[in-house]
Amino acid sequence: MSRNHRWLMPILTLLTITATMIANGQDDSVIAKSTRIRIESVPQPISGLVVQYGLKRDDFKLLRVAIPQDNIVVPVRESNGKIRFGDRVVDSQVLGTSPEFAKLNGVVVRTGRFLTERDLQQLENVAVIGESASRRLFPGKAAIGNNIRVGDEYFLVIGVVAETKPATKSGAPRNAVFIPISTMRSRLGDREFRIANGSREMHQFELSRIEIGISQPQDVRAIGEIVRQTLLRIHEDQDYSITIPR
Repeated sequence: MSRNHRWLMPILTLLTITATMIANGQDDSVIAKSTRIRIESVPQPISGLVVQYGLKRDDFKLLRVAIPQDNIVVPVRESNGKIRFGDRVVDSQVLGTSPEFAKLNGVVVRTGRFLTERDLQQLENVAVIGESASRRLFPGKAAIGNNIRVGDEYFLVIGVVAETKPATKSGAPRNAVFIPISTMRSRLGDREFRIANGSREMHQFELSRIEIGISQPQDVRAIGEIVRQTLLRIHEDQDYSITIPR
């Protein structure tokens, strides 16, 4: 093993020790209700024209390998913006993510479908929207098959999903639009302007958060330690936070 990869050894050792604690064979309904670890990017103080911080796509790739496969690891890149169809405009929460987001969050597809691995691999310009956005953009008609505009890019609507229920907190955020995370990077990039203290700041970050659904609650501490050790070795700054349920 090369010197550049020696830091992986403690993680692999930890994974070996804890692997026997992790059970297999959980179905989708259990995963959707699973215990969750949440890792979020934390903005850093301004040190130049661009504020760079947070979780990387490589963090997600390493965690997906290190964490046993009966658990779900989901990347999310989130951005507030406007979605348009003709002269109709909706303030929206744009989420670049993977197909597993629906399974982890109990998202219910009303019509059409959710994102697929093929969408990610092909960098498809496709979008899944929430029911509220569908009603506001397409009153009295079907949303699927129409092209909406996000920023300067057009996306084909392939699905409409139910939105979050206050009682269960499962589902999609209100006015959400989901696009493949690979497409979001390619079409919209990693930079965005934000308003802070009356001035505009350019923020650059690859992922907003990584969500980990744990199929067996007794494995939370072991998987949490894998997460801590993995990120500690590859982040020089504490530009992320980890929330682990007790």
